[in-house]
Amino acid sequence: MARPKPDFPDGGTAVVEAFLAGLTPATRSEVEALRRIILGVDPTIGEGIK
Repeated sequence: MARPKPDFPDGGTAVVEAFLAGLTPATRSEVEALRRIILGVDPTIGEGIK
């Protein structure tokens, strides 16, 4: 059974962007690549920071 998605007003994107801004450039590049892959798998996948 899938867990319900957290309720973020903008889908969590602003929270994720703020987190990414604090990463080193090399780490940010890797995380952004993974983010694109994961979000591209299924349009119903949301994002957020726990």
